[in-house]
Amino acid sequence: MGHLNRGFTILEVAVALLILSLAFTVLFNLLGEAVKRNSRTTERWRELLTLDSAYQTGNLTAVSVKTLPLKDYGVELVFYSYGNFTFVEVKR
Repeated sequence: MGHLNRGFTILEVAVALLILSLAFTVLFNLLGEAVKRNSRTTERWRELLTLDSAYQTGNLTAVSVKTLPLKDYGVELVFYSYGNFTFVEVKR
């Protein structure tokens, strides 16, 4: 009877492992970037919620408040800033 070859050669296994390692490297890099972006988005969302809550409640101790009078227009701009966000209110 003839000899049946049912296994993979060491070269075929090495190539398969190389392809898998490259795929996992790309996958982990993408996953790492997604985690970083999620973290940044979460932090910005917290900043926005903090600024909005401070503005709504009138508790502006943690918020930077600056005013700019525009006498020619009869209004005053009020800037409320926290983190990366700024709300602008126009007062007459």
